[in-house]
Amino acid sequence: MLISIDDPVTSDEINALMQLCWDDHKKCDYSLILEKSLAYVIAREADQLIGFYNLAWDGARHAMVFDLNIHPDFRKQGIALQMLEQAPKIAKENGVKYLHVDFDLDLETLYTKAGFSTIRAGIIYL
Repeated sequence: MLISIDDPVTSDEINALMQLCWDDHKKCDYSLILEKSLAYVIAREADQLIGFYNLAWDGARHAMVFDLNIHPDFRKQGIALQMLEQAPKIAKENGVKYLHVDFDLDLETLYTKAGFSTIRAGIIYL
C-alpha cells in the first residue's frame, strides 16, 4: 500500500471510490475541486485507488479535511490514520494555523488518534 500527496488521480477513480463508500454519491468533476485544493492525499494498493481525501483551504490560515474515504475492503487496517497524519504536515508547511475536520461521532476515535480535538460547531444541511 502506497500513500502519496498530489500524485496523479483521475476524477473517474475518485468517483468510483465514492460510489463504493456512499449509496447516494453523485458523480462530479473532481479535477475542478483538486486544482483549488491545498493538497490531496491518496492511498493505492497496486494500481487501485483505496483511499482519498481533499485538503481544502482558504489560502491563508484555515484548512479542512474533506471526503476522507477508504475502500470498504481495506477499512480497519490503519490506512485512514496513516493518511490523516499527512494533513498537519502539509498544513504547517503552508503556514496554516487551524486544521479542521467534520466527522460522524462513530469516527471520533480515529480523528482523536490523528490529533484532532472535538469542539462544538454548527452546520446547515442544504
